[in-house]
Order: sequence, then C-alpha cells, then structure tokens
Amino acid sequence: MSQVSNVIQLLRLDAEPSQVSVSPDAWDDLAVAAIALGFAPLLHVKTQGMNLPSGARAKLAVTYAATQRRNSAIAGQLAELLVACAAADIDAMVLKGGYLAFAVYPDPALRGMSDLDLFFRPGAIRAVSPARP
Repeated sequence: MSQVSNVIQLLRLDAEPSQVSVSPDAWDDLAVAAIALGFAPLLHVKTQGMNLPSGARAKLAVTYAATQRRNSAIAGQLAELLVACAAADIDAMVLKGGYLAFAVYPDPALRGMSDLDLFFRPGAIRAVSPARP
C-alpha cells in the first residue's frame, strides 16, 4: 500500500487507526507523506494512543505544534482585521481556513492556514485595499 493510501486509511472517520497495518519501518515515510499532504496535525492527533516509532511521532508532533503556533498568529491578525473593518463599518466575510479552523474543526491546529481569505462587498474594495505609492 502506498504512503498516501496509508495516510488516507488512517484519517478515515470510520477507521480505527490501530487497525491500519503499517510496519514500524514505514512510519517515518508515512509521517513525511502526511506532512507533504498537509495532514500531519490530524494524523498526530488520530495516532495519539498508538505506539509509533519516535522519529515519526516527533515529525508529527513538531508539525502539529508549528501549525498551532502559525494558526494562533493568523487568528490574531484576523481579529485585528475584523475589528478594524467593524470600526470602519465594512462588512467582511471570513472564508476557507480562517473560518473552518475555528468554527468546524475541534482543534484549530487540525486545519492548517497560510493566509487569510476575506470577502468584501464590491463597494468596500477600495476602502480595504492597501494604499499604493
């Protein structure tokens, strides 16, 4: 079974991760595949009760922690933006990760983010666009 298939099997909602057969030697490559696919934080949480090799566990844990820190910083930026928009009476809708990580996922670190996506009414675009020199 390919590493991608193993990651998918482990992350299935109806799967018990301990029932997925992964050899101890394959866990390191599987952790790397999960990182590349953006699923390492979720795999980290789903495999908490399992006895993973220390290298694979460390890769998943450090990726989870980094995602948690990054999402926390982005959440702070989002809060500042939304306060500024509200003060300027500008409606803003938060899209994608900025919404999903905090409203849908049980732990925001399970939904990685790298930027913020906001939707504005057409008339507000000029007001929220950065000033150009």
